[in-house]
Amino acid sequence: MRALEDRLNSCHEGDLLVLFFASHGVLQYDDFFVLPYSDGYEAGVGSASIMHSAISGSLIMDFVSYFVKKDVNVILFFDTCYSAGMSFDISNFYNPGSESGCALIVSASPLEAATDSSQDTFSLLFSQGLLGEADFNSDKEVTIREAFDYAYEHVRERSDGMQHPVFISTLPNTLVLKSLGEKEEQGMEPQRVR
Repeated sequence: MRALEDRLNSCHEGDLLVLFFASHGVLQYDDFFVLPYSDGYEAGVGSASIMHSAISGSLIMDFVSYFVKKDVNVILFFDTCYSAGMSFDISNFYNPGSESGCALIVSASPLEAATDSSQDTFSLLFSQGLLGEADFNSDKEVTIREAFDYAYEHVRERSDGMQHPVFISTLPNTLVLKSLGEKEEQGMEPQRVR
């Protein structure tokens, strides 16, 4: 945790901070919780165990708000069940006069389990999009919106309409996450990612 804290504290204005969670997610006590490891919750040990091992969505949102106020752009990516159940007031992540913001990209609505088949995970499909499958307009760049749309369509299709990823953002849809091919070779400088 100390190394993570040091890394996060090194974020500067204009940086892009990406927080990625692929784990178990539960809704309990009017909040969303990420379980970094299975502590028996799914096996029926009970909700009391959540308080010992889970990370509250509210705590994560407070944390993100701190960085957005420091003019750091933040992308939160959750590949967990019920991940859209995280309380996310978009107005908390909008700084008038600032270009910083936050995107919440989640694999499932508040009422849905996330597919965990190795072929169908939201994370895998989002990654495939970043590798070029989502470059719909063939401009040799993959934007945040293109990557999400690619993953959304494939997850919805592969889950027979049972899973619906969610994208909420104050960042521009045109934010480039990946440059491909010629533009990359011409020395185009990527945004610093931490």
